[in-house]
Amino acid sequence: MNTADSRVRIVTLLAQQRPEAVKGMTESEWVDFKSVGQAGPYDLSQDSKKYELAKDVAAFANADGGLLVCGFKATRRPTDLHETVVKLTPFEKRLVNTDSSRWILTACCSCPASGCRLAIPVSGPTIAR
Repeated sequence: MNTADSRVRIVTLLAQQRPEAVKGMTESEWVDFKSVGQAGPYDLSQDSKKYELAKDVAAFANADGGLLVCGFKATRRPTDLHETVVKLTPFEKRLVNTDSSRWILTACCSCPASGCRLAIPVSGPTIAR
């Protein structure tokens, strides 16, 4: 089983347009994989999803930072401590509004969101700033 052993490795794989190589990697205290539905990651038209985004980012801000990687379904077996990526859930880049995401993070979090990145496993650039 592959382990998400460094932030650089995950970002490199996504930048190289190799999201399939992320399958089998495990979550840790610094990486969280999020499955994506038809409305995209964090449907920001719903208040509950706005707060979920803020909660997920704040958790990393309260630690030593981390990666929130959307477009991957991760599951946990009863014997495992962390979830493991089992499948890609790709989505269109147009479903991500980074300006809205940053506005929500600014409104909901007391931590600055200036260091946040959204990793997007789709064709074209994979890192939206």
